[in-house]
Amino acid sequence: MTYPDGEVVTYHNNTAGHPVDAKDYNNFLKVRGRQVVSTSQVFRPQKGDIAVFRDFQGDKRYHSAGHIQMFNGDRWISDFRQNGFWVGGDYRRHHPSFVILRFGRKE
Repeated sequence: MTYPDGEVVTYHNNTAGHPVDAKDYNNFLKVRGRQVVSTSQVFRPQKGDIAVFRDFQGDKRYHSAGHIQMFNGDRWISDFRQNGFWVGGDYRRHHPSFVILRFGRKE
């Protein structure tokens, strides 16, 4: 299975019919009440925010499944407690495209 991070999304969401890959959760979460949050200004994550990363070519491999993570009010978590927003070396170096989703109104 190419999708190890899905458990983060199950905390407050009905995941029936969920996508296989993390990168495909964007629209899945939108139809369940999440809205895109702009990151063009100063972005301050809120508890429950979800970041969905697209697939991208890293230094040595293609990250075909993308990545998904949630902010718990203190830090970003996925299938582990991360040290920051960028989940790993390839993510820190390449800054792949991502979207932040949040319950509530658009900002």
